Amino acid sequence: MRSRANRSTAPDPKRAAAAKFAQHVIETRDQVSDADIAAARDVGYTAAKTRATVTITGVVPLTNYLNNVNDTIVDIRDAGAQAP
Repeated sequence: MRSRANRSTAPDPKRAAAAKFAQHVIETRDQVSDADIAAARDVGYTAAKTRATVTITGVVPLTNYLNNVNDTIVDIRDAGAQAP
């Protein structure tokens, strides 16, 4: 299964680098290489921002799991949905 990060093409190089870094975090189970970190830093991400990316990449699946177990009702409209 290809991720959204691989399918999308971010016009902003910084956002594209963030998506690629997050994808590497997922694929390597947080064992990113020095080259992955360097690529993020080359476009302006700080060490704090790369740590935040790792944190968010780990927290989002956890919240999804909890929502699935609890049958959480999602009350956020789809971005393409029209307001009543």
